[in-house]
Amino acid sequence: IYCMPLKGIRTKQFYPYPEFRTMGDLDILYKEDQTKKLKQVMQDAGYKFGGYNIKHDEYEKDGVTIEMHRDVLFRLTNAYDYFADIWERAIHAKGKQYIYEMSLEDHYLHSVCHLAEHFVRGGIGIRMVLDIYILSETPRMDKAYVQRQLKALKLQKFEENIRSLARAFGISTPVLLGLVLLLGGMIAFFV
Repeated sequence: IYCMPLKGIRTKQFYPYPEFRTMGDLDILYKEDQTKKLKQVMQDAGYKFGGYNIKHDEYEKDGVTIEMHRDVLFRLTNAYDYFADIWERAIHAKGKQYIYEMSLEDHYLHSVCHLAEHFVRGGIGIRMVLDIYILSETPRMDKAYVQRQLKALKLQKFEENIRSLARAFGISTPVLLGLVLLLGGMIAFFV
């Protein structure tokens, strides 16, 4: 099955300490024409089908939820067309035959677009804001390319505001980041 890790699975590698980036589920993009094969592979691996959604199927096993995405974004979003050909732009993950990755720039743009979807449809959490901050501080990212794409997607000001929000939290050091994530996780646990 050709697949591409999305969101937290990929983002956590950019954190100073990957274990600071908690995840509620695993998000993986797959090629929709492999749906039948995917269902069989997941069933053979002991995963129970948990439901169908407009963007993804859910599978569960031992308290772990995997969302297998057919699309990276809702079809009605401004950025859907940008990501429609993501498989053509994706690169093989190092040493992997069937696993692909978005470029760092596309991963960042997807993270911003995904956050914008949540913002419009119901709200965002501190973890999503921190993800944007952490990714935006990655030195090897082509920031000029990202800014051009954000402008074309009409998300430039939104992304600036999210980064400003992260800075307002005082996020600038790995230790402080860890404390914020720890407290955020504790608050989520007790709510």
